[in-house]
Amino acid sequence: MNHIKFASLYPLASGLLACALSAGCATAGGLPDAVQSRLHKVGVPTEALSVVIAPVQADLPALLSINAGQPRNPASVAKLITTAAALDTLGPDFVWHTNFYATGNVQAGLLLGDMVIQGGGDPKFVVERITAAMQILRAQGLKNIMGDLVLDSSAFSIPATDPGSFDGEVLRPYNVQPDALLVNFKSVVLKFDPQTTSGVATVTVEPPMAGLKVPRTVRLVKGRCGDWRAKLGGDLDQASVFRFNGRFPKSCGQQEWPVAYIAPDQYAGKALMGIWQSLGGTVTGKVRTGTTPTNAKLLLSSPSLPLRDIIADVNKFSNNVMAQQVFLTLGLSNPSQLATFEGPALHTNNVATTRTTSTLLGSAFEAILPPAFAALPPSQVPWTTQPATFSAARTKVTQWWLSKVGTLADVPWVDNGSGLSRDGRISANGLVALLRHEANQPNFSDFFDSLGIAGVDGTVSRMGRDGSTPFASGNARLKTGTLKDVTAVAGYVTGRSGRQYVLAALVNHEDAPKARAALYQLVEWAANQ
Repeated sequence: MNHIKFASLYPLASGLLACALSAGCATAGGLPDAVQSRLHKVGVPTEALSVVIAPVQADLPALLSINAGQPRNPASVAKLITTAAALDTLGPDFVWHTNFYATGNVQAGLLLGDMVIQGGGDPKFVVERITAAMQILRAQGLKNIMGDLVLDSSAFSIPATDPGSFDGEVLRPYNVQPDALLVNFKSVVLKFDPQTTSGVATVTVEPPMAGLKVPRTVRLVKGRCGDWRAKLGGDLDQASVFRFNGRFPKSCGQQEWPVAYIAPDQYAGKALMGIWQSLGGTVTGKVRTGTTPTNAKLLLSSPSLPLRDIIADVNKFSNNVMAQQVFLTLGLSNPSQLATFEGPALHTNNVATTRTTSTLLGSAFEAILPPAFAALPPSQVPWTTQPATFSAARTKVTQWWLSKVGTLADVPWVDNGSGLSRDGRISANGLVALLRHEANQPNFSDFFDSLGIAGVDGTVSRMGRDGSTPFASGNARLKTGTLKDVTAVAGYVTGRSGRQYVLAALVNHEDAPKARAALYQLVEWAANQ
C-alpha cells in the first residue's frame, strides 16, 4: 500500500481547471452523488452538513464548499486545534516533568520525612514510566518513607467534575478528567488468563492498587466468547473491592478490560503506593494531597515523552484526557519552564554531587546519585505564578489563532481541548484555515504524522474495509470526531493526480453518527481528483 507522501506545495491552477471541467468534480454548490445518496439514506439533510475541500495552497479556491462558515460542534476534531497550538507555541521537543521531593534527610535508606510527588501535567505518566522512576529511587538506596506520601497537583486548577456527567459512563476511560499529577489515566486494566486444567481464569490488575481487593480467579464457562464482559457480571463500583458474579468463557483466551477507577480522587495515591510497595518500598504514614514546600529536596526529576510523541496518541487514537492535559499546559503562566527545567546544581556540605542519565523506556531519567539531596530553590518550581485553568488555555488559543491562523469570523470555541463537549464550535472554513496554516509550519511533519492513515491505523484503521474508499485508503491523513449528535472528519488528502488537498466536514444532527459513510465518501471524492 502506498501511504500518503506530502509533496512540495506549489500552485496547480491549471490542474484545478481541468478538474472543474471533468465529470468527477462537484461544484461549490452541490455534493457528489455518492455523498448525497448516503446522507439521504440515513435521513440527514444537507443543511446539517458543512464541508470544504480545497487545495492546500491558501491562494487557490475550494473545489467544494457547502455551509462553510457555519460554526458546528467538531467533537474530537477539536484536538487538531489543541495539538496545532501546542506544536506552534511549545515546540515538538517540549517535555513535562514529574518531580520527587523529600522533606527530610535520607539516612541508611530511610527518608526521615515525607516524599512529595509534584505533578507537572505529564499526559502519559503511565505504569512503566512510574515504575522506572521509582526503580531509580530504590537503586539510590531509598526504601522506607517514614512520613507521608504527598501528592501535589497544584499546577492545574480544575473544578471538581463528575466523570459521568457527560454521558453517564463513569467507568469509561474516555471520561477520565485531567490532573497535574495524572497517573496512568486514572484507569486499571483487568487481565484474564484461562487455565483450562483448573477450570478458572486467573485475574490480575495493573497497576497494583494499594487497598484494592480483586479476586485472584474467576470460574470458566463453555460456549462462545461473545460479550465476555457482560458474562463476567463485574461489580466495579466499589473503591476497595472488585467482584465478579458471573463466569469467563474459556473460548475467549487471554483478554484485557480497561476501566476508569470508580474513585478518581483516590486513584493516584493507591496506584503510586501500590507500585512503590511492589518494588519493596514502604510508607509509614498516609497518602494525602498537598503542595511542595519551598525547602523540599529534589530526589528525582522524571521527564515525559516529547510533545511530538504525545500528540500522536492524542490525534491517532483520540485520547481525551491527554488532549486536555496538553490544552491546560497552554494555560500555564510560563509553560516553557516545564520544558527547560533540569534542576539546580546540587550540593551537600558545599561539595558538588554528580549526576547520571539513565535511558529507560525511551526517555532519559535524570538520576541524582547519593548523597545528592539538596534544596530546590522556589524560583526553580516549574510554575511560578498562577496554575493552569481551562479559561486561561482558551485565552491563549484564541490569541494564537488570531495572530497566526485565521480571522475573528473563524475563531473556534474550544471548551476543554479534547472535543468531549456539547459546546465546542468551529466552522469548516476555520478547520481548513488551520490545516493550511500547519502545512506551512517548520514542525508540520510532526503534526501530519500524528494523524491516522485512512484504512491503516488510528481511528480510521477500518475505513474502506468494505471496499468503498479504494482511492482514499493509504492516501489520507485524518482526524475523526463522534458524539451522539456529531460526526466529523478533517485532514489532508493526496489525489490521484498527486495534488494535495485539505478537507473538513462536519455533521450536527440527531442522526449524525449514521452519516460517517457519507463523510468518508467526501474523502474518497477528494482522493479521486
